[in-house]
Amino acid sequence: MASPVQRKSRFFGQYIIKTRLQFKFGVMIFIFLSLASLLVWLAGHFAVKDMIANGMVTGDDAIAQLKLLNGIVARISVLAVAITFGLALFFSHYIAGPIYRFEKTLEQMRDGNLNVHVRLRKHDELQEVADVFNQALASLRHKIKKDRDTIFASLDKAAEVAGRLRQAGRNQEAEEIEKLVEEAKNAPPQIQI
Repeated sequence: MASPVQRKSRFFGQYIIKTRLQFKFGVMIFIFLSLASLLVWLAGHFAVKDMIANGMVTGDDAIAQLKLLNGIVARISVLAVAITFGLALFFSHYIAGPIYRFEKTLEQMRDGNLNVHVRLRKHDELQEVADVFNQALASLRHKIKKDRDTIFASLDKAAEVAGRLRQAGRNQEAEEIEKLVEEAKNAPPQIQI
């Protein structure tokens, strides 16, 4: 019995496109913001301790309020870091998506298909790169077509030469040229344009 095809979830198929890149980006932001939040909390913690030690704040109620305030800052920082990590994953698809699209297009080109075009979504990054890439690809297709036309024109001229050789009684040479011309014209193109 064939195994069922696993479908990607809508989230992982649409927003998490390049898993390694996007999670690496998210983790880097997570680490940076975690360290920044830890420093803010530590600064508040040591400030409260210094204020208590120096007698600037007296009374159990005031000390408890300052510690509570520092705890609230810590919890809000943790929440902000978690939200930012999620947003980093979500918004990184505007970069990961174009990279994925370029990879797929380059794979098709590697296989000989130059009749491709990079299409990005409206809000994706790298729009300018895609435009230049598509222009370069169109130019390459045009140049290959022009070269093919030149080659086919040369093959037609070679066939004419073979005909003249045949009229001159040089049938073996004419036959060799005609065979080469026929092979060249019937060879399947390795590059699709």
